[in-house]
Amino acid sequence: QQQRKNPSRADLICPATQTYNLVLYGLANTEPSPENAERAETLLREMIAHHERGGRYAAFCSPDSNSFRQVITAWTKSRSNASAAENARRILDEMISDFPMLDPDASTFNSLMTLYLKLGKTREGLSLFDLI
Repeated sequence: QQQRKNPSRADLICPATQTYNLVLYGLANTEPSPENAERAETLLREMIAHHERGGRYAAFCSPDSNSFRQVITAWTKSRSNASAAENARRILDEMISDFPMLDPDASTFNSLMTLYLKLGKTREGLSLFDLI
Protein backbone atom coordinates (compact mmCIF):
# COMPACT_ATOMS: atom_id res chain seq x y z
CA GLN A 1 0.00 0.00 0.00
CA GLN A 2 1.38 3.37 -1.07
CA GLN A 3 1.59 6.08 1.53
CA ARG A 4 -0.09 9.34 0.49
CA LYS A 5 1.41 12.70 1.26
CA ASN A 6 -0.60 14.93 3.52
CA PRO A 7 -2.38 17.38 1.26
CA SER A 8 -2.02 21.05 2.05
CA ARG A 9 -5.01 23.20 2.97
CA ALA A 10 -4.95 24.69 -0.53
CA ASP A 11 -5.24 21.20 -2.01
CA LEU A 12 -8.26 20.39 0.13
CA ILE A 13 -10.31 23.55 -0.04
CA CYS A 14 -10.37 26.78 -1.92
CA PRO A 15 -12.80 29.52 -1.02
CA ALA A 16 -15.07 30.35 -3.93
CA THR A 17 -14.94 33.72 -5.66
CA GLN A 18 -18.14 34.73 -3.89
CA THR A 19 -16.57 34.01 -0.49
CA TYR A 20 -13.47 36.03 -1.32
CA ASN A 21 -15.67 38.89 -2.57
CA LEU A 22 -17.66 38.92 0.66
CA VAL A 23 -14.46 39.32 2.69
CA LEU A 24 -13.14 41.94 0.24
CA TYR A 25 -16.41 43.87 0.60
CA GLY A 26 -16.05 43.81 4.37
CA LEU A 27 -12.48 45.06 4.23
CA ALA A 28 -13.47 47.87 1.86
CA ASN A 29 -16.52 49.03 3.80
CA THR A 30 -16.02 48.19 7.48
CA GLU A 31 -13.56 50.53 9.12
CA PRO A 32 -11.76 51.59 5.93
CA SER A 33 -8.05 51.95 6.57
CA PRO A 34 -4.74 51.54 4.75
CA GLU A 35 -4.23 48.25 6.63
CA ASN A 36 -7.57 46.86 5.42
CA ALA A 37 -6.81 48.00 1.87
CA GLU A 38 -3.50 46.13 2.05
CA ARG A 39 -5.31 43.04 3.39
CA ALA A 40 -7.82 43.28 0.54
CA GLU A 41 -5.03 43.51 -2.01
CA THR A 42 -3.30 40.50 -0.44
CA LEU A 43 -6.49 38.46 -0.82
CA LEU A 44 -6.79 39.56 -4.44
CA ARG A 45 -3.20 38.39 -5.01
CA GLU A 46 -4.15 35.04 -3.48
CA MET A 47 -7.08 34.75 -5.90
CA ILE A 48 -4.84 35.62 -8.83
CA ALA A 49 -2.31 32.98 -7.70
CA HIS A 50 -5.08 30.34 -7.64
CA HIS A 51 -6.14 31.46 -11.12
CA GLU A 52 -2.59 31.31 -12.52
CA ARG A 53 -1.82 27.97 -10.88
CA GLY A 54 -4.77 26.38 -12.61
CA GLY A 55 -5.97 23.02 -11.43
CA ARG A 56 -9.36 21.88 -10.36
CA TYR A 57 -10.15 24.86 -8.11
CA ALA A 58 -8.95 27.66 -10.36
CA ALA A 59 -12.34 28.31 -11.95
CA PHE A 60 -13.98 28.58 -8.53
CA CYS A 61 -11.41 30.98 -7.08
CA SER A 62 -10.69 33.28 -10.02
CA PRO A 63 -11.12 36.99 -9.43
CA ASP A 64 -14.03 38.69 -11.16
CA SER A 65 -14.78 42.37 -11.76
CA ASN A 66 -16.35 42.60 -8.30
CA SER A 67 -13.10 41.35 -6.72
CA PHE A 68 -11.12 44.14 -8.35
CA ARG A 69 -13.84 46.73 -7.59
CA GLN A 70 -13.76 45.88 -3.88
CA VAL A 71 -9.98 46.27 -3.70
CA ILE A 72 -10.13 49.57 -5.59
CA THR A 73 -12.88 50.72 -3.22
CA ALA A 74 -10.78 49.65 -0.22
CA TRP A 75 -7.92 51.83 -1.45
CA THR A 76 -10.09 54.82 -2.31
CA LYS A 77 -11.79 54.71 1.11
CA SER A 78 -8.57 54.03 3.02
CA ARG A 79 -7.41 57.62 3.05
CA SER A 80 -7.67 60.57 0.76
CA ASN A 81 -4.10 60.90 -0.42
CA ALA A 82 -2.04 60.37 -3.52
CA SER A 83 -0.70 56.93 -2.54
CA ALA A 84 -4.24 55.59 -2.13
CA ALA A 85 -5.09 56.92 -5.59
CA GLU A 86 -1.91 55.41 -7.06
CA ASN A 87 -2.67 52.01 -5.54
CA ALA A 88 -6.28 52.07 -6.73
CA ARG A 89 -5.18 53.07 -10.24
CA ARG A 90 -2.55 50.32 -10.27
CA ILE A 91 -5.22 47.74 -9.46
CA LEU A 92 -7.51 49.12 -12.18
CA ASP A 93 -4.69 49.05 -14.74
CA GLU A 94 -3.84 45.48 -13.73
CA MET A 95 -7.45 44.42 -14.17
CA ILE A 96 -7.61 45.96 -17.63
CA SER A 97 -4.27 44.58 -18.83
CA ASP A 98 -4.12 41.16 -17.16
CA PHE A 99 -7.83 40.26 -17.17
CA PRO A 100 -9.18 41.64 -20.47
CA MET A 101 -12.25 39.41 -20.17
CA LEU A 102 -13.35 41.47 -17.15
CA ASP A 103 -14.93 44.88 -17.57
CA PRO A 104 -14.72 47.51 -14.84
CA ASP A 105 -18.16 48.92 -14.11
CA ALA A 106 -19.31 52.49 -13.45
CA SER A 107 -18.88 52.07 -9.68
CA THR A 108 -15.23 51.13 -10.16
CA PHE A 109 -14.53 54.25 -12.18
CA ASN A 110 -16.65 56.48 -9.92
CA SER A 111 -14.76 55.61 -6.75
CA LEU A 112 -11.40 56.36 -8.33
CA MET A 113 -12.62 59.51 -10.10
CA THR A 114 -14.10 60.79 -6.83
CA LEU A 115 -10.80 60.32 -5.03
CA TYR A 116 -8.86 62.07 -7.79
CA LEU A 117 -11.26 65.01 -7.66
CA LYS A 118 -11.03 65.21 -3.84
CA LEU A 119 -7.26 65.40 -4.23
CA GLY A 120 -7.56 68.18 -6.80
CA LYS A 121 -6.25 65.89 -9.55
CA THR A 122 -8.85 66.83 -12.11
CA ARG A 123 -6.75 65.77 -15.09
CA GLU A 124 -6.26 62.25 -13.69
CA GLY A 125 -9.95 61.97 -12.85
CA LEU A 126 -11.04 63.07 -16.29
CA SER A 127 -8.48 60.78 -17.96
CA LEU A 128 -10.50 57.83 -16.71
CA PHE A 129 -13.22 58.80 -19.20
CA ASP A 130 -10.88 57.57 -21.95
CA LEU A 131 -11.03 54.10 -20.40
CA ILE A 132 -14.81 53.93 -20.10
